Amino acid sequence: MDNISKIIFQEVVKSFKSKKYNQVLALVGKLLERKNDNAVIHYLKAFSLYQLGETSEAVPLLGKIVEQDKKTEITMKSAILLGYLYIKKQDFENAKKYLALAVEKDYPSPSPYSMLGYIAHEQEEFALADKFFKKTLTFEPENPTFNNNLGYNYLIWKQDVRLAGRYIHKAFNQDKGNINYIHSVGWLYFLSKNVKEAKQMLRKALSLEDNYLIKKHYQMAKRASSITK
Repeated sequence: MDNISKIIFQEVVKSFKSKKYNQVLALVGKLLERKNDNAVIHYLKAFSLYQLGETSEAVPLLGKIVEQDKKTEITMKSAILLGYLYIKKQDFENAKKYLALAVEKDYPSPSPYSMLGYIAHEQEEFALADKFFKKTLTFEPENPTFNNNLGYNYLIWKQDVRLAGRYIHKAFNQDKGNINYIHSVGWLYFLSKNVKEAKQMLRKALSLEDNYLIKKHYQMAKRASSITK
């Protein structure tokens, strides 16, 4: 990289850190014009495209990075971002393929395990989801999202309200306004046969988001409430 390119690259990094993604793309264009072609530059371009909503352009760029070198940190970051983008498209097979690369290389991040756990849960492979969600807690034991994921998986898988409650309440107590934690607490109450509390919590979750699953759980709690009156 020549001296002018080095100056441009410094501005790219500065713009990237400031989340000025349009500026990143313009500067990266200048670097590419000067024949600077490496994985870091392509990753910064792909991530900026993703942040600007241009995922159809970001995906092939990320794919090329992964194909060229499967060992570097930039490659692992690219694989993880690809996994996330394929999850958003409900393409779980491609998501698993890329996320598995980070897991195989033992990349030190909870993200691939969290996303693989989500996929396993959605595909009703609850034992596998349990394995991945437990792994996330080895990175961040207090993380509310990771605790909630593990607890909710226990609820659906084993309906173990005691064990699930330990993790779900740990998440909820950190952020009582989070819709996912409210939903989990509501379903925990329902399975614990605390129908009144379940109905209240699920109604609150539903007021925050008109979600199909939350609505289904709320209707179940509502019916159970009318029976017990």
